[in-house]
Amino acid sequence: MAEPESVLKTITGEKTFHFGNGNIDRYTGKSAVSSKVLDEETRELDERFEMKFHLQRSDFERWINSILKDEDVAKQIKESRETVLPPQSFRERSAQRTL
Repeated sequence: MAEPESVLKTITGEKTFHFGNGNIDRYTGKSAVSSKVLDEETRELDERFEMKFHLQRSDFERWINSILKDEDVAKQIKESRETVLPPQSFRERSAQRTL
């Protein structure tokens, strides 16, 4: 079975997703250039600060929708966030979409 185009898509330059540490002006040094890398990096995030920071701001779904052009995955993330699933549940869904 072929991978969806959005999973294979790689981003460069200013459209790369940059992870913050819970403060708007703080960059962790981590970034993602594809949904696969985003999935890998979210596994390393501090749940209390980094994950919550990006989920509350809808950063993941906006980046996936606007940059990777994958409305379905963005919608899944939005639904997860809106039902107040803990960060681990988001990670599990994220891992399932990259399998």
